[in-house]
Amino acid sequence: MSLAERLTRLRTRLSLHPREMAEKMGVTERVYRKYEKQEQVPGSDKIIHLLEDLKDIDPTWLMLGEGEIFRSNVVSEWKYRMGDEETNALAGEIIMMLNELDQAAIRDIRSVVSEKKKLKQMENMICELQMKFGEKEP
Repeated sequence: MSLAERLTRLRTRLSLHPREMAEKMGVTERVYRKYEKQEQVPGSDKIIHLLEDLKDIDPTWLMLGEGEIFRSNVVSEWKYRMGDEETNALAGEIIMMLNELDQAAIRDIRSVVSEKKKLKQMENMICELQMKFGEKEP
């Protein structure tokens, strides 16, 4: 896979418009589109600019195509669903957002998610009981 193809794949995985990717690289959208079409090769300064903005991107993957796109442990735990680009893009966005948070914020998010799971489990149990015993009018 060429650098141009990796840039395109990264952009689509993150659901970014070419203009947004261009901003992250410090170039115009027109220049960025040339990168994706293999009409121009980004300089090392542009790649560094991109990697500084997207801190969770594995530089080895970007430059050589080896390994995984993301180097975060969160990504290694997330199993990308083949053929589901929308889900993959959403996962990438979430991971990038999480990497910008401090540990306290991440603990808060875990707590909220845990509570939501518990509420969903309770809701399912209530539905099962209602089905088992039939709904009774008060």
